[in-house]
Amino acid sequence: MSDIRELSDYEQNESLPFVCYDRSMFHYFQRINKFNLFKTLFIDRYLGFQYSDGNEPLLPYNYNGFDKLKVNYGADIESTVEELPGILKERISNGYMAYAMLKTVHKDGSFYNTNTLIEDIKGDIVYITKTNETMRKVYTPITINELLDRFPLTEEGKVSVSFIKADRFFEKHQNLKIENVLKNILIGEYQYEIKNDNLYRDKNVMTPSCNAFQKLIEYFENEEPQILENGINKKNQLRMYKHIANKINPILNCWEMIIEFDDDDVIRESITNVRNDLKSLFKWFSLLNSKLNKDFYKNYMVSLIKLSEDYSVFQNSVHSYVLSKEKK
Repeated sequence: MSDIRELSDYEQNESLPFVCYDRSMFHYFQRINKFNLFKTLFIDRYLGFQYSDGNEPLLPYNYNGFDKLKVNYGADIESTVEELPGILKERISNGYMAYAMLKTVHKDGSFYNTNTLIEDIKGDIVYITKTNETMRKVYTPITINELLDRFPLTEEGKVSVSFIKADRFFEKHQNLKIENVLKNILIGEYQYEIKNDNLYRDKNVMTPSCNAFQKLIEYFENEEPQILENGINKKNQLRMYKHIANKINPILNCWEMIIEFDDDDVIRESITNVRNDLKSLFKWFSLLNSKLNKDFYKNYMVSLIKLSEDYSVFQNSVHSYVLSKEKK
């Protein structure tokens, strides 16, 4: 009997807001290991993003305790293609799972790289999970040779793979209550400190920043003539909505969960405003993508600016909430 199964509607809805590499971690932490407060691991990302010129314009590099957690409970390895099967078998037999960027085929036959969870290996069969809007199967078997063929090579001709084994994390936090997330995750796991009305990490004061948003706005202000003349290329299609929404929505979901039993209506209202801004952004992006129009572009930019402003309000309201928990 096959072990392949499909995500339930609930699991699908829970997983879709995440970008591919965070979705792999959703599968590991929540679907497989039943850590149902997974959303709260994005607790510090409200502080801001790092701007990038790539497909993903807003990256959580500066404020990302979850990445530190993955380092604490895992390892990143580069190896030759020939060495990889032995490394996978040895690590997985010791309780690790692996994740890596693998080549995947679009419906039109083109290739793209996307993060995939490698759950198990039995003999020459590897069991992987990659889900999205149209792919719901998990624990899918492929041969080891098929897996190796899908690894992109580094400039040195090697492959990169990450491993995670968070047993100690699950043991420590198996009974974690939502009201203790700030204490146990933000301060305990991520090593932030709240004192003297400030939030510190590595002795540096952490304050919310919208600089990445401002750079993104400037980028699309400069792109207007090119887009209206030549259309929206694939890179800008991703930058204009998808890779904005999949960075912001998990943060909103995180804080919605944290304040679920709290009376903080300021944060709730700010979350509602940002969600409405994302809907507006998607509307004008979709219209512009279907028909190049100067008014559509203007309305897209108005929506992007409003999103930036309302997201800043959200950041500041969350930051005030965090600081209010000093000594509590």
